[in-house]
Amino acid sequence: MSPGVRIDAAMNFVGPSNVSITSNGPSTGLTQFYIMKPTGYTVTLQDDFNNSLAYIFPRSGGVNMSGRTVNLNGMDDGSSASPLTMNITGATITGAWRYMAANKTLLAANSVLKARRFLVNGGAYDVVDASGGTASDAYVFSTTVNSLLFSNPSGASAISVGSNNTIRRLEFKGRGQSRVIIPSIH
Repeated sequence: MSPGVRIDAAMNFVGPSNVSITSNGPSTGLTQFYIMKPTGYTVTLQDDFNNSLAYIFPRSGGVNMSGRTVNLNGMDDGSSASPLTMNITGATITGAWRYMAANKTLLAANSVLKARRFLVNGGAYDVVDASGGTASDAYVFSTTVNSLLFSNPSGASAISVGSNNTIRRLEFKGRGQSRVIIPSIH
């Protein structure tokens, strides 16, 4: 990709090989990355990525964004049933985040997520700032988070934190509704 160039494209990553993506700076355009690699094969982001219209749709295989600063519209695994591994170790990611696959692995030590939507049901996250305003923007079940901030200050804001979570620090800045099942916070 070239800096400052608008690209409207959908790219499918399939087949038994490891692949890397180099973005070469900011871009615009509706860019979609569909990752459907066999188990053991990974798509790796080689540099920082900045396209607030882009989406990553991992469905199988691996995605490695470790150590990167990533600004995108969102990442959505579509609740895939196939084996899926996400490595965001040391990454800072801004954009919607949905990682609810049935057969998933997450590597997220020292990561920071700034997610307007944070929909998860498993894995261990380090720092998360969920800024969405409705309960459908924040769904947290069976997940470990070192620091979870719901930063939307709206009087209509709402969050949903369900059961089987380990949340070391939880902060809600909204004046709206929080649905937190207390026994799930340790």
